[in-house]
Amino acid sequence: MRITHKKQAEDFIKLLAQAHTEIKTSIETKKNDTAMELLAQCQEGAIGLGNLIEKEEGEDSATIPPLQSYCELTYQIYEALHGNHDLNINKAYKNLKKSLIQIENSIKNDIKARLEIVFLPYKASMWDSMESVWRAADADPDCDAYVVPIPYYERNAGGVLNKYCYEGDKMPDYVPVTSYDTYNLKDRMPDVIYIHNPYDQGNYVTSVDPRFYSGEFKKYTPCLVYIPYYATAGGMSEGQSLCQAYFHVDHIVVQSKRFIKFFDPVIPEEKFLPLGSPKFDRVIQMCSNPPKPPKDWKEKMEYVFHCFEGREDTCLLWRPHPLLESTFETMRKEFKPWYNELKKRFINKNLGIYDDTPDITNTIALSDAYIGDAGTSVTSLFGIVGKPLFIFNNMIHTLPQPDDWRGERINPAFDIWEEDRYQITGNNQLWFSEKMITTINITWIWEPDIREADIT
Repeated sequence: MRITHKKQAEDFIKLLAQAHTEIKTSIETKKNDTAMELLAQCQEGAIGLGNLIEKEEGEDSATIPPLQSYCELTYQIYEALHGNHDLNINKAYKNLKKSLIQIENSIKNDIKARLEIVFLPYKASMWDSMESVWRAADADPDCDAYVVPIPYYERNAGGVLNKYCYEGDKMPDYVPVTSYDTYNLKDRMPDVIYIHNPYDQGNYVTSVDPRFYSGEFKKYTPCLVYIPYYATAGGMSEGQSLCQAYFHVDHIVVQSKRFIKFFDPVIPEEKFLPLGSPKFDRVIQMCSNPPKPPKDWKEKMEYVFHCFEGREDTCLLWRPHPLLESTFETMRKEFKPWYNELKKRFINKNLGIYDDTPDITNTIALSDAYIGDAGTSVTSLFGIVGKPLFIFNNMIHTLPQPDDWRGERINPAFDIWEEDRYQITGNNQLWFSEKMITTINITWIWEPDIREADIT
């Protein structure tokens, strides 16, 4: 039986015990009509409880016989009062109490509680932020786990909900998907709901269907949990410090305690669960057992390797953010034609692999290194599995020039506290101090102790 339903059954037993006391008092004060009405309500409630138990535990549940005996007992007492027959009040009360204890013990010992947990992703590419939690729930014999992808909308330039999107068909094949049309939250009242979209109406690019805002979810569960769809290698965007859903969720999962300080102080600290990131769990698992590359990757790899004879060890894989094109449409329309042309040229000229697969962990498992911006959680995913990172310097807006070294050469010095013999300069050169000289001055470039090596 569901934990929620078992708790309801246990609470109902307490109400029956209170009703028994009122029945006894009513009979003692000659208010038989009141006592009879209470007896009828007790019997009706016991029948409803029995139907629920039969539905979830089966007709052969050990709790059904004591419930049937209880219903028979309430009927006998009711008939005695109705026919004005002699009734030993204390004995009747004692029998009701004894019968109720048998039901209570059976519910406690014979009915095993089960959790019902529902995962509500909206972007298939963000499923990795939930997968390891779902795997644990799905493997638990005392838990029923449901994955119910929810629809979302892309906004137009005016911010109006425009294009309807649903990615349930893009989820991994091994994940059983339940349609949001058939899983009724109000009827199911799951014990736990997991979400990975914290914005509700606050996202300028997309929005989950308003029926699935966090405030609505909270109506139907005692435990609403937000798991960030991102991972971080050290910091966190200000845009994540206070989101709409934080006011409705019961818990927010964070990578570690040190990340709590990045959230707005208005959020109670007890809401945070420093349990790590499921994204790390998934990428570690995938990299330990890499999947087969998609068929179209293989065909393009063969073509790229053929075209780049002499550099067969290298292949460029371009994976734009899944919301990049939507962001251009909503907030940067003037750049969309340029982006479309860039994308077209990359694909048509077979400059590499254009990756639009839904699961980034497959991509990471099949890649050897990352090159790109630092402001993305992808860097932490590569880092957690020990793959190299090559980070763009976004302050450089021109191609390399021969005299770049005059403007920026060594910044600022070698570390005097560590055995730091190497320094990479702004113009992409490697400097090496063989004798561990720790005094930096402009004449170093002429001293024989300093050796320069171009690492381009």
